Amino acid sequence: MKNTEKSRQVSLGATAVLSFVTLIVGAFIGANWNNLYLQFSPYINLNQKVSTPVKWEELNEVYSQISANYDGSIDKAA
Repeated sequence: MKNTEKSRQVSLGATAVLSFVTLIVGAFIGANWNNLYLQFSPYINLNQKVSTPVKWEELNEVYSQISANYDGSIDKAA
């Protein structure tokens, strides 16, 4: 049984273009790292405190409505 798949190769030109684009993107991120970090750090900083308290009332109301109509067993100890 012969292998009929052709091997896929990337041309030298495509490799050069992709390398150049990667270099430009890396240089842009490196040059603007301080601004990018300040902009996105609230989303990636795991140790940051939440500035506003979480409001659980709406979620508890939805949970109560769902659990009232659920025909299975619900573990309420958590």
